[in-house]
Parts: sequence; structure tokens; C-alpha cells
Amino acid sequence: MRYLTIILSLIFRKTLVGALVVCLLGIVPAFLYSASARTGKITPQQPRVLRVKEDSFLRGAENHLRVELVSQGDENAIGFTVKFDADHLDFVRATVGSDAESAILSLNTDRVSEGVLGVGLVLPGGQAFAPGVDEVLQIVFSAPVGGSVNRTVVGFNDLQVAREIVDAEGNVLPADYLPGVIPLRPEVASTLNPVPRITTINPEAAPAGVVVSH
Repeated sequence: MRYLTIILSLIFRKTLVGALVVCLLGIVPAFLYSASARTGKITPQQPRVLRVKEDSFLRGAENHLRVELVSQGDENAIGFTVKFDADHLDFVRATVGSDAESAILSLNTDRVSEGVLGVGLVLPGGQAFAPGVDEVLQIVFSAPVGGSVNRTVVGFNDLQVAREIVDAEGNVLPADYLPGVIPLRPEVASTLNPVPRITTINPEAAPAGVVVSH
């Protein structure tokens, strides 16, 4: 029941704070959120960051995009919207990452055709992500064979679920949100400003002063 409440709060209230407030009002026992029940805070060694891991995608195949959290060890829930170019990537599915297997994943796929995917990840009460780099989400995309670009960007915004990371007590934690550049392979030849080749020169259109021999 508590997980259903969290998921519904995520989708309809847009923020994780709203979800955790519902829990703290009595749906989840308050002791689960006590300082003694959760992982203790650590002195941060690096900034808290949610980022897209950059990796090459193969055209005509399913590719795994990984979202990583650079954790300080006190993050209990994460909300964000993934923004991608729907002209160059097709959403297939999403699953929890290898370091978030106990998390409840909530997705809003209403606008994936526009390149917008809402995501909510909530750990059980009293738990937190391990300090360091955690893979929290995997998204499978397919890249069309007939693409016209050699790279695309996947990032974050607030269109469906607001960017927010909170601890087990519902406190909002500061964080940076970094996009990733995804190269597409094999590369396609650019048609912009092609380099002239001698075999393409038309003698009738040769500039003045240039002698073209046959």
C-alpha cells in the first residue's frame, strides 16, 4: 500500500516531496524514517550528481542508456524527466539500474513519442543509495537505421516529473543534473558543404581564370 501511495503521489503531484509527505503523515510508520533506521550521512567527497552515462549507440539495434547517481549516501528517492530527440531515438522500455534493484520504479510514458519520459525511483523506508557512483536506471532505445545525425543528446527537465532528490525524511537534497552526448554508429556522411572533387567540376561552370582540361 505504501508503494502505491508513493507512485500515485509521484505521478499526480509531480514531486517526490509530495510523495514522501504522504508517507510521513501516517501511511508508512514514522520510525522507518528515523535517523537511526537509515544509512548515516557521510562527509561528501564529490558533488551529488544525476547524469547520463555517455555511450555509443548502434543504428538498427536496441541500446542501453544508463543513468547514474553520484551519491553521498543519503538519497532515498529520485524524480526527473528524461528528454531525448524522438527523431533519432525510439523509447523501448526502462528498468531499475543494477544499483537500484530494491527501488520502486514509476514511469510516465504518455509523451515518449515527443521525447519526454517521466521517472520516479523510491527506495523502501530507511534505505539510501550507497555512496559513490550508482547505476539507478537503464533505458532501452532503438536508433533508426536511416538517421541523418551522428550524435544526439539525452538530458533532464521538469516536464512530467520535477528534478528532485530527497532523503528518507523528505528533505530536498541539492544536486546537479548533467546530460550526455550519445554517438550514433555507423556514422553517416555529412551532406553539408561537401568538399569539391575534381570529378564533380563542370567545365561550363568553372570560375574565371580556372582552366579545366578534358
